[in-house]
Amino acid sequence: MHEEAEYGVAAHWRYKEGRRVHEKQVKWMNELTKIQKELKEDDFMDRLNELKLDMFHDRIFVFSPNGDVFDLPEESTPIDFAYAIHTEVGNKAVSTKINHQIANLDSELKSGDMCEITTDKNRKGPNGDWLKFVKTHHARSKIKDALKKNRRSIFGSLIHR
Repeated sequence: MHEEAEYGVAAHWRYKEGRRVHEKQVKWMNELTKIQKELKEDDFMDRLNELKLDMFHDRIFVFSPNGDVFDLPEESTPIDFAYAIHTEVGNKAVSTKINHQIANLDSELKSGDMCEITTDKNRKGPNGDWLKFVKTHHARSKIKDALKKNRRSIFGSLIHR
């Protein structure tokens, strides 16, 4: 358990941006992860709603269906979450569920939400309109990269005709 706390999810978000985080916050995150693993999913969501999550006022923590924790800025959307998982998950995203409820891809995530992304392997790439609502630099840059790549391939195929 100690090793997981030192090198696991908590360690990642703790040092990710080079900021020192108070030991109290690290303990709180470890406790949250422990509670999530011990309780059934529905019980965890009920318990989480009882906790005050204002300790990280500028960050939110969103869970994947597998229980992985993702540290995102406030007002992040499921598209930001999808790109935090993997670029291809973001590029192929078609729908989302937040806390087991179907939601729009531009919905605002809140700390403690469980977000599930549905992908379509046949999707050509991201929607350019996503740039209007994504909050993370990572998602924005990956969307722009994919759109440029799609334009080049379309333009290239027109030239070779």
